[in-house]
Amino acid sequence: MLGAPWLDGVAAVVVAAIIIHIGWKFTWDSVQELVDTGLSEQDTEMLRSIAMNTDGVRNVHELRSRRMGHDILLDVHLMVHPDISVSEGHQIGMKAITGMRDALDNLQDINFHIDAENDENTPYITSPHLPGREEIRALLAEHAVALPPNSRLRLHYLKNRVYLEVFLDGHTSDSAPSTDAIKHALSGYPWFGSLRVWVAAP
Repeated sequence: MLGAPWLDGVAAVVVAAIIIHIGWKFTWDSVQELVDTGLSEQDTEMLRSIAMNTDGVRNVHELRSRRMGHDILLDVHLMVHPDISVSEGHQIGMKAITGMRDALDNLQDINFHIDAENDENTPYITSPHLPGREEIRALLAEHAVALPPNSRLRLHYLKNRVYLEVFLDGHTSDSAPSTDAIKHALSGYPWFGSLRVWVAAP
């Protein structure tokens, strides 16, 4: 090479170094895809910001990501107002993850959990053993304050208590138990939070 045989050795070393570098890069990228690695801190904060700026989201926590090949899997908890409906909470979550997918096109799967209260770093703020709808109706019946069959009962589980809303038909409200009677029946239970009764116009 140009009358300098030693340059052949140098060129061979340079080519070998390039091959090793490329091989190492491919190997490292493959290893990163095989092991359970997550997003960079910058991308994680970007997704958190997108979720926080979604209308209706009050808090974002437990945002976890992991890679599966080229794809990214995401888990996130979104806190919303406790008084909204289940469907509104789900719609807020869908808007949040749509914004995330627009930002990172390789977000393959996003599991979002809608919270009514901040349960970050806490297994349970509200106990899973609080009474359900049928149990509460049965308790009221035991106390002779059974709700009319056409009444609607809405339950809010917050801060380890149950907050009740009762919706009565205006035509049958006269036969329904009074608000005070319902409160008295439930006041002895430590899980009872409050009661609101709504009566529709006849």
